[in-house]
Amino acid sequence: MDDAIIRDATADRALARERQIRHWRKLRQHAADEVAGLTDVPPFSLRHLVSLAQSLSERIGVRDEIDIKLLAILIHNEAWRETVAGIPFSRRLLLLPQCLRSRDACPAGRDEYGLLCDACGRCALGALQSEATALGYAVLIAEGAEAAAGMLREGLVDAVIGVSCLPALEQTFARIADEALPALAVPLLRDGCDDTDVDVEMLLEHIRLTRADTASPGLSVDAVQAAVQAWFDPEALRSLLGTESSHALEIARTWLAGSGKRWRPLLSASVYYALRDTSVVVAPDLIQAVAVAAECFHKASLIHDDIEDNDDFRNGAPTLHKEHGVPIALNAGDLLIGVGYRLLATCAADDSARLRMLTAAAMAHCGLCVGQGDELQWRGRLDVPASADLIHMFSRKTAPAFEVAILLGAIAGGADAATCSALADFSRAMGIAYQIGDDQQDVEQDAGGDRACGLQPSMMLALLCDRCTAAERREIQDALREAPQTGRSQALTRALFERYGVAAAAEALREDYRDRALQALAPIRVVSLKSLLTRLVKRILPRTERGADVRKHPPA
Repeated sequence: MDDAIIRDATADRALARERQIRHWRKLRQHAADEVAGLTDVPPFSLRHLVSLAQSLSERIGVRDEIDIKLLAILIHNEAWRETVAGIPFSRRLLLLPQCLRSRDACPAGRDEYGLLCDACGRCALGALQSEATALGYAVLIAEGAEAAAGMLREGLVDAVIGVSCLPALEQTFARIADEALPALAVPLLRDGCDDTDVDVEMLLEHIRLTRADTASPGLSVDAVQAAVQAWFDPEALRSLLGTESSHALEIARTWLAGSGKRWRPLLSASVYYALRDTSVVVAPDLIQAVAVAAECFHKASLIHDDIEDNDDFRNGAPTLHKEHGVPIALNAGDLLIGVGYRLLATCAADDSARLRMLTAAAMAHCGLCVGQGDELQWRGRLDVPASADLIHMFSRKTAPAFEVAILLGAIAGGADAATCSALADFSRAMGIAYQIGDDQQDVEQDAGGDRACGLQPSMMLALLCDRCTAAERREIQDALREAPQTGRSQALTRALFERYGVAAAAEALREDYRDRALQALAPIRVVSLKSLLTRLVKRILPRTERGADVRKHPPA
């Protein structure tokens, strides 16, 4: 009698499992049909994936919340399917969960990375690992994705096929989207911490997925960054710019080789390599000249900006005008601008591309000066602009430095007009987000600094004046006009920042423009370019803990 009950229960579970697999495969077919009708290419933002899943669920009559979440994962899989198929097995990672085994029956040992499966046959892990390893995969049997993330950062793998429970996939999907990671996710059929289950047939299909023209899909940001950094070695600059013995040129070269984040040349080089599908081992003279030109323009703007702001230090070192005096610093900045234009005019591009690059650089140069002029005008009035006016100022002052760097790399890489237009929109949104973050950092790190006290237009002060009462706004303006750096103005703004939740409002605005930058990439049809720029957004505009909280609980 007991044996019969057990047999019936086992048969019921097997039947339920088959129904579940059939249902999930129907959802997968709907996801494949959805992706086939899309005009954009991956990576997709998490917001876009959720929107696609919700829209599809309404059309096919799916209302179950778990099914809708599953549709988002399946759409992600289908979107990346062709890209993953083109990546060699030896550049893929298979990430399997330990919970597929029975802990009581499993004899496997462990190391710092996870389970050391000895293929005893008691669960599917051994067979899956053997299949993948024979093809050339790296295989990890571990909970969580930290080890996998480390391999990705080190450039050891280009794609991941991962198995996990749906709740765990929910938690990691935002990170996968940020990393623009070619990945296929296979949810467990049954969740739990022990003796779980997976559709092995579907998983094996994903593992074996390939096509004839396999190749590495794109570039490591770290590899591009290392190449770019080498171009600013003093000897490399002497080789590129000439070894002429001149006091002015020596000062300009030294300033150019000095410390800095090198975001602009990194953007130029990244866009070029992604469009050309060229290994960063190859460093064509063309992109080296273009990337250094972008940094020449940026470094010149910093010299002039420091003079206009009367700053004593930059990156912990004396500003150029404090070290050499204003006349010499002005001359060095002007020289760097000239060097930048000379590099573009003489680079190894055709006449049409050189003209387009020179035009883009000139337009960005004019826009930056106009934006800086707006800031100087506001600063002279000791007034606080509205946040909308300040965003317009940022779009003219900060965004052009990003836009010119990206467009120079795009033009050198042969981008068409539609791609350049999308990249310009991307640059503007990223530039605004970057400047908002810069204002936040200035205020948080130096409560008595120029931006906190109103000596320079600040998004933090602008948001405060947008939110506070008319009487408080007049009090702020009066305090700034009387003496911006007195204790009165500092104490007043600090108290009101706290009262009106200005820090959270600024973070929400920064997140909004960060998302706008990612959304601007939607028209781009080159997966490697879109992926690389998505990763660079994560690096240039990293999410903060406050930002993560803001996304869950936006400020009123």
